Parts: sequence; structure tokens; C-alpha cells
Amino acid sequence: MNLYQYLKEYSKEIYPMHMPGHKRNFPIVGETPLKEIDVTEVEGTDDLHDPEGIILKSMEKTAELYGSYFCRYVVNGSTCGILSSIYAFTERGDRVLVARNCHKSVYNAINICGLLPVYVTPEYDDEFSINGSISPQLVEKALNQYPDIKLCVLTSPTYEGVVSNISAISKILHEKNIPLAVDEAHGAHLGFSEYFPKGAIKSGADCVIHSTHKTLPCLTQTAAVHICKSLWEGEKLQEACQKLTEALGIFETSSPSYVLMSSIDQCMNYLSENSVKAFESYKNMLEDFSEKAKDLKYIKILCKGNDRKENHKSFYDFDSGKLVISLKNTNLNGAEFEKILREKYKIQTEMTSLNYCVAITSFCDSEKGFEMLFNALSHIDQEYGAENIFINENTMGGKIIEPPVSIYEAQKCQKEYVSLEEAIGKICGEYVFAYPPGIPIFAPGELITKELTEEIKSLYKAKINLKSSGGNIPEKILVLK
Repeated sequence: MNLYQYLKEYSKEIYPMHMPGHKRNFPIVGETPLKEIDVTEVEGTDDLHDPEGIILKSMEKTAELYGSYFCRYVVNGSTCGILSSIYAFTERGDRVLVARNCHKSVYNAINICGLLPVYVTPEYDDEFSINGSISPQLVEKALNQYPDIKLCVLTSPTYEGVVSNISAISKILHEKNIPLAVDEAHGAHLGFSEYFPKGAIKSGADCVIHSTHKTLPCLTQTAAVHICKSLWEGEKLQEACQKLTEALGIFETSSPSYVLMSSIDQCMNYLSENSVKAFESYKNMLEDFSEKAKDLKYIKILCKGNDRKENHKSFYDFDSGKLVISLKNTNLNGAEFEKILREKYKIQTEMTSLNYCVAITSFCDSEKGFEMLFNALSHIDQEYGAENIFINENTMGGKIIEPPVSIYEAQKCQKEYVSLEEAIGKICGEYVFAYPPGIPIFAPGELITKELTEEIKSLYKAKINLKSSGGNIPEKILVLK
């Protein structure tokens, strides 16, 4: 069976509680066969890297829809948007303030650009074992401690749907003339309904990156980068747009897919005319699911059912479109739960961690899909429920961390492989992360702690998908000599 045949079979059998947001349930580019719109830059089709016609108009319409000043489509995903944004707004050797729970593309940008990172760690939610929001007070403290910071990069919402107070953080940064770039890859749907949190564009961010394919009906790899009229005005605003355009010319393919661009255009046209109706229906499905979830005895769903946002003091806000399913009071870990859900109930979730799973929903989900998921959860709740089996505490939340060695320097140093036990107290020489979500457990240049080596062992034991640059984790890890 080749890849195409496998994908056809998969789509017949499995309901996708994962990205892309079209859920195979939306006319992405109309009814036209894709091959008929797979063209290149010729007369009349415009050019993404030098837009003057139909592509420019489409991007201007998208900027107007979101309320940004400037928008550019990206066909290399948010990864390209993040690389381009950080490259555009920093100089080699600059110090940058970065949320420690950022995607690995942020770390790659820090490496490529030769930047000096200062990390701020989010508060921690012990009940669900997930990261909370980044505290504005912590950002302010970091700026006072490191007054030479040139850019701040945050992720909001997170993979699990946790939103930070971008309005307060941007105000603190702007008082010191520091721009804020927000990786809002998981929040392209924000701003279309008051049921969901306010997006970063309307909260004072200066640069916002969207993965349109994650929660909207767009093809995988589609994304958009926005420049907002917040800190920058006049000539500085124009300069920011120009810098971003030049950076995209470096990191984005010179042969952008018209199929991908047209899927963004189709989605934005749909939203401009139908967003109220689409999001009202979506809200109703989520509220109905939440009401049913009250009957679950052991399985908890974050901010759904009997769980309330008010219970989670480390959250500023939460995206209701994410279903974070806690398994702490069951006999299952995340990997076991995901396998049962897929093999027995024909549902695939987006991400698995040690004791929870994340299902991504969108307005393209069906009532049948939500019903399938609840019925599966109800049966699993009855069969595998238990009392207070898993307890997890985290002491890393709410801290400011300057790594002893920069990522760039660590990549250039001589290294050696050692066991996890031998690595404690040494400087890490590679990336180690669970994928998804692709947030490094260790990044090059960081001090290896016993707490985090134990986390790696626990994740491996629970059959969570672990990756490292050298491919030898968990047996060996690369450290600086």
C-alpha cells in the first residue's frame, strides 16, 4: 500500500480530532480538482513575493478581517513565519525574552540569528499537569533584570489552549519600546466570536503568526503573518513591513503553492460572509459536549463538564476549542488512552502526554464527531476509572532563566554522549522534546537537571514519542565537553 492509498483508507476509518481544521468536512478550494488550480507565477496570477494584483488584494482583505495593518500569506507553515519574524526584528547578538514553552522553531531562529535568550517559564497547573499563562509581572521583572532586551516572543494560546494576558504584557513592553511577537499558531480562529478569547492582534501585539490550517478550514502548511499598528507608527511601521517581507523572501519557498494560497483565500472569503453562523453552531456543539461531560466520573476535561476555568489560577484565559482530557483518575496513561480511542472507537486525537490527551476541534467538526468522542469517553470512564492514581508537581513555573551558554555557541562546541545520570549538572548540546507539541524539554546551552531527566524517563516509560537531535534519547544525551 502506498502513501496515497493509506491516506484514503485512514480518512474512511478514522474521525479526526486533530488538525487540519477543515476536518475533511469542508470544500477547501471549492469543487475544482486541485490539479486545475496548481499553477505558477504567470500573467494574471500575481506573485506572493512581489504582490501587486489578486494575491495582494486577498492579503489586504485578510488583514482587514483580522484588524491587522499588514498581512502576508505563508506556505511553509508558522515555522517559516516565526523564523522570518524573529530574523526581521533582531540583530545578531541581541538579547531576546522568550517564553520557555515556545515551539522549537523559536529556538531555531535564536540559533540562526545568533541571539542571546532569556527564558520566562509559565505558571504551572498541577491539576492537569500543563503550563499555564505567562505572568505580566514576570515579564516586567525580566525587563528590569535585563534592560537590553530587544524583542519578546510568546506563545498564546498554547497547544492546550491556555491564553496569556497579551494586553497587559504588550503595554509593559511598549513602555520600554520593545516589540512583542506572538506565536498564535493555535489561535487563527480567535476574534470571530466572543465565546473565545480575544486574539493577540487586537490585544496590542506587534507581530502575530497564525497557522490557518490548525483551527480553520485551510490546507496543511498554510499560515499568515500580521504586522499590527501598536508600537510601530509612520516610517517605523513601514520599515517593519519591509523587514518582514525581506525575511520571508529568505525563509519562504520561491515557488509558493497556489493551491495552498487559494485555500487561505477561500477560507477568508467564507469567514467574511459566514463567521457569525459558523461560530454560533460551533459554540453550541462545544456547550452541548461540555454539558454531557458532567456525567463523566473519573475523566476530566479542562474547563468543560464539572471543571471550571476559575479552578485554574495560573490561566489568564482559555480557548474552549481545545479539549484537554485528563487521565489522572484512570488506569491509563496518555499513550494507552490514545491507542484505545483510535483502535476501538476510530477517533484520533492530536497530542498525547504522560497523563492527558489533546483533541483539537473547529467549526468544521460535526455533531456526530462530538457524539462519537463523548460516547467513547463515557465507556472508557466506566471501564478504566480509578481514584487519585497520578500525582504530579512542577517547581519550574514562574521563573526567569538565562542559559549558561547560548544556543549558537552550544551548537559549535565539542560534544560527547553520556547517560542521563551522567548528564546531570552538565550543559546540554542538543534538543530533546516530545513531539507533538515540539517544545524542547532541553535546548542546547541549558543546564541539565535531575528533575528534567526524570521527566524524560517517565515520558519514555509511558511510551510518549521522544525525539532528540542525535536520535539517542533516552539511552544517551549529547552534552558539551
